[in-house]
Amino acid sequence: MTTRSPFLALVVILAALWGGAEARGQCEDSTTTLWYQTTAVRLNGNAVRLDGTTQMTGDYYNWWYPGGDVSFYFDGALNNISGWQRVVTLGASFDLGYTPTPQTYGPGQYQQYTAHDAFTPYCSYNGQNTFSAMCGVYGCAYPPPWNSSASMSILRPARPDYGPGGHTVFFLGAGISYDGSTPITRH
Repeated sequence: MTTRSPFLALVVILAALWGGAEARGQCEDSTTTLWYQTTAVRLNGNAVRLDGTTQMTGDYYNWWYPGGDVSFYFDGALNNISGWQRVVTLGASFDLGYTPTPQTYGPGQYQQYTAHDAFTPYCSYNGQNTFSAMCGVYGCAYPPPWNSSASMSILRPARPDYGPGGHTVFFLGAGISYDGSTPITRH
């Protein structure tokens, strides 16, 4: 004959409740935040770097896999989309972007949109393991969604001035010019 103790049932219930609270406490507290940005930088005359960064900070940053979804637009038209990706190391910084070249795309507006979030395998809320789901329930300084964008306009330089006979005019210093067809003169 098996007897059940009400005390044992109480211990099981308390352990389950405390385990849930402990799991949440390990994933998030008032110091744990999601930091993000998207930048656009001209690397040199041949490339534009569009970059989205997601990073967790605070006491429990190393319980999260930061990630994002990155979209590259050229002149307002969607050119490429990454789909959701995340880092493979807990607490690492997520960094993803595009490096288009003006030789390929030409002059125009280079823009990147980034959606940011983080994932943890250690706790969840209603089956959701994302920072945005837990932040929405427990409160955040800045609630989701976390989106950022950056853009840069690339212009084609104007053609040089032309001298008599269609030759390019060169500037050789104050008062000195040369058009390729006549002797160098000082004005």
